[in-house]
Amino acid sequence: MSLSSDRSRSPLRFLAYNILGGGRGREQALREIIAAQTADVILLQEVARPDFVRALAEQLGHACLVAASNSHLTLALLTRLPIISASDLHPRVLRHTCLRATLEHAPGESLTVFGVHLGAPAFTLPIELYRLRELNLILNHVRQSGGQQVVISGDFNSIAPGDHPDFSGLPFKPRVSIFLQGGAVARQVIGMMRSRGFTDAFRALNPNRDGFTLPAFDPKTRLDYFFVNAALRPFLRHCAVVTSPVSVLTASDHLPVYLELAL
Repeated sequence: MSLSSDRSRSPLRFLAYNILGGGRGREQALREIIAAQTADVILLQEVARPDFVRALAEQLGHACLVAASNSHLTLALLTRLPIISASDLHPRVLRHTCLRATLEHAPGESLTVFGVHLGAPAFTLPIELYRLRELNLILNHVRQSGGQQVVISGDFNSIAPGDHPDFSGLPFKPRVSIFLQGGAVARQVIGMMRSRGFTDAFRALNPNRDGFTLPAFDPKTRLDYFFVNAALRPFLRHCAVVTSPVSVLTASDHLPVYLELAL
């Protein structure tokens, strides 16, 4: 791909959003927020009602995939890009599921997107061990899928090494857990992503910003991520936490994350 052809194309836009328990009672706000981002690829976590996301996809003019899951909450992908192939992965070790879709972003050119939602609650080291088991299985699946350009995104329920969350506003139980851990918090999952060669898109593009995504009304920590493999790292253009329209502060407990790739 030539540099001149890169510049002639519009960036490819992605959105990742944990919509909190299916979004019941907050559908209109979620529609407003998601539509405002004009994303080409939308990855949703905590989908509980496929009819809602399918209607949203129809409104946006996107195709829609809803993954089978081990829980009542699942993942969905909405995309305007042609879908070459898709599957889901939900062995019992996964709390929810993993969604995979290979998309054609230009004639004869494709990338593979993986949606994830690792086990909760965040912060605690024992649950991080479970998340590591989940992630190891997912990354083996990513490797076996053989995509040359890979995006992995979703709610990892883990904190990145080097991030500095503010735990003062956490509920009592998580604060007690952190205290009993000697002030340590779970960071191994994001460490594993980095050790397997994936780049944290937000941190790569925003080395001095917090990027907090939770809780939405007063963000204190970052649990939501976009990762890209080495083949896509040169195409990173923009990554940000979505803070508008104002309904984003109450539509979910998470803020969405937006990514642009100059493909």
